[in-house]
Amino acid sequence: VLRNEALCTGCRSLLAWSPHVAGSLLPRACDQIYALRRTRARVGDKREWATAEQNKTTTKTISPREYTMQPCLTFAPLGRDDEASNGLITVYTGVARAAGVSYGPFHGVFPGPTPQAEFYHRAVKPLVQSFLSGLNCTMFAYGQTSSGKTHTLFGPPKFFDMDPVLHWGACPRALMQMVNSTDRQTCDLRVSAVEIYFDDVFDLLNKRAAIPITGFGKNVKSASVGRAFMQEQRDVDGKWIPPYLNGKKNSAVVITDSFETQGAFEWKIEGVEDVLRIMQIVESTRSAKSHAMNERSSRSHCILTVILSSNHAAAGACGGGGGASAASAGASKRQLTQSKFLFVDLAGSERITKTEVVNVAAAEAKNINTSLSALGRTIQMLRKRKGDKDAYVPWRDSALTMLMKQSLSGNCRTALVVTVNESNDHAAESQSTLRFGVNCGSLKNEVARDVRETDGELDMLRGLLHEVNLSLAHMQAKGMHGELMLEQFPRPTCQGFVDNFRKLREAEADVAAALARGEPKTSEHVKELQFVADNLKGILLRQITTGIWREPKPGYMAKCGEKADLESSIARLVPGKEPSAAPPDLMAEMSARLTIRSLVAG
Repeated sequence: VLRNEALCTGCRSLLAWSPHVAGSLLPRACDQIYALRRTRARVGDKREWATAEQNKTTTKTISPREYTMQPCLTFAPLGRDDEASNGLITVYTGVARAAGVSYGPFHGVFPGPTPQAEFYHRAVKPLVQSFLSGLNCTMFAYGQTSSGKTHTLFGPPKFFDMDPVLHWGACPRALMQMVNSTDRQTCDLRVSAVEIYFDDVFDLLNKRAAIPITGFGKNVKSASVGRAFMQEQRDVDGKWIPPYLNGKKNSAVVITDSFETQGAFEWKIEGVEDVLRIMQIVESTRSAKSHAMNERSSRSHCILTVILSSNHAAAGACGGGGGASAASAGASKRQLTQSKFLFVDLAGSERITKTEVVNVAAAEAKNINTSLSALGRTIQMLRKRKGDKDAYVPWRDSALTMLMKQSLSGNCRTALVVTVNESNDHAAESQSTLRFGVNCGSLKNEVARDVRETDGELDMLRGLLHEVNLSLAHMQAKGMHGELMLEQFPRPTCQGFVDNFRKLREAEADVAAALARGEPKTSEHVKELQFVADNLKGILLRQITTGIWREPKPGYMAKCGEKADLESSIARLVPGKEPSAAPPDLMAEMSARLTIRSLVAG
C-alpha cells in the first residue's frame, strides 16, 4: 500500500496508531481507490471519444453515459431544546444505520459541523465541471423542516453579506465558479428562479408573476381548477389545439420529453454583482414563515435554473480533404452547446403537531406534504418500471414532479442531498428521509452532451418571433389582451383605476428597494410600505370585480410566454447581445399582472 498509493493523512495516522486495525481496513480502502481509478480511466476514454465525436456534423448528442443518482447525507446540528441522539443514526463506510435498519450506501456523509467549502468541493464541484463540459445536472435537497436544506444549498439568512468562504452555500459558490470558468465572448450564462407555492409557479425574478408550465398534452385536472398549466400551442383566437400523434404531417404540437416553465425571466450573469443581486432577490421574494421548529421556514419549493449556451465554430465540419472551398464552408458553420443546472430546494416535510402552525401556514404545510408525497410516488414508479420507458409514471400529479421530470428520468446527471436531524424527537422523520435517499440511489439516467448546428436556426427563430408578434397584434385587436371598459364606465373612474395601478407599482418598488438595502421584513418601515401595497391591491381587486377591467385570455398569456422564450433563444445564439427590448408600456404591464389570481398570490 505504501509503495503504490499516496495515503491521506488520516490513513497514515491510523497506521501509526494501530497497525492491526489498519491492516484490516486499508485493503478495503485500496479496493475502493482502484475502483475509482478504473472509473476515472473510463470517464477519460469517454471524454476523448466525445471530443472526436464533436467534430462530426451529424451528431447531436455526444458520448451517452449512464449515471446513477448520487445521494449525499448531511446532519443538522442539534438545537438548544433537542435531545441528544445517543447513537440514533450511525454511519460506517457510507451506510447509515437507524433503529436496527441499514440505509445506503450514500455517496458522501457530512456531519453537522462540516464546512460549506468542504461540502462544495466533494459533492458539488464534480457536477459543476460536468455542467461546464456540456452535461445537464441537478442537485436537490430533501428532508424534514429545519434540517438544513436551504442552509446547504444557499447559506444562512443574509449569507450574501457574510464571508463567502465560510458561509456561502452550494448554489452561490457554483455560480461564482461558472462565472470564472466561462468565456463571455462565446458563452452566455443566464439564471431563472421560480417557486412552487400551492402548486402554482411564480417567477421570483419578475415580481412573482404567475407563469405556466408547458409540455405535451393538456392537464385536465389542473385546467379544471384554473391552474396555470397551459398547452404551448394555441390558434390565433387563443383556442387550445389538441396534440397530434408522433409522425403525423403538419403536426401543430411538438411533443417533448419534459415540462418547462414558459416565460420565466432569465437574468444574464456578467459578474459577482449579478450573483449577489440574484441571491438577494430570491431570499427576499421567496415565501417563508417562522414556526416552532424554524425561525425562517421555506413555504415553497424553489427551483433555480442556470443555462449555459456556448456558440462556437464546428471544428472539422468539412470532413477533411475537401480543398480550400470545403474548408471555408466548414469554418462558416456554427454549433451551439447547451446545458442546464437545476438547484432544487424543496420545502421540508413537517408535522403540524410539532411546528404548531395554524390558518394559512397550516394549509401551506398540507400542500407541501402533498407535493412531497407525489414526488415519492413518482420515484417509486421509476424504480418499479426497471427500464420500461413506456411504463406509467404519475408526472402530472403535481407541478414539482412535472418540472423535475428530466432530472429524475431524462438526460441529466442528478445528485441528492438528504438532510436529517440527529435528535431523538425526530427519529421517525429521519428514518423516512433515509428511505427516500435509498430509493433515489437506485435511479439511473443516460446523460449526453446536446450539440446542434445553428446554421439557419437564427433566421427560423426570427421568423417564428415575427409570426408570434402578428398573432399578439391580432389578439390585441380582438381585445384578448385585457382592457379597460371605457364604454361602460366614466373616464374619471377608468383614470382612477390606472392611477391606482401606477401607485401599486411604485409601492412594490419601494418594498423591493427596502429589502435590497438589507432591511428585514419585520422592520416597521418595511411593514408600513407593505401595508400601502396591500391596501392598493385590495382597492384594485374591488375595482376589478365591478367589471372595469377585462382580464387577458389564457391564449394571449401563453403567446406572451412563447414570445419571451423565442427572444431568449435568439439571445443565446448571439452571445454578448441582448434581445431588443420593447419600450415600457403601462397597459401591457397591466395585462400581464392584473388577474385576480396573480393579485391574490402576490
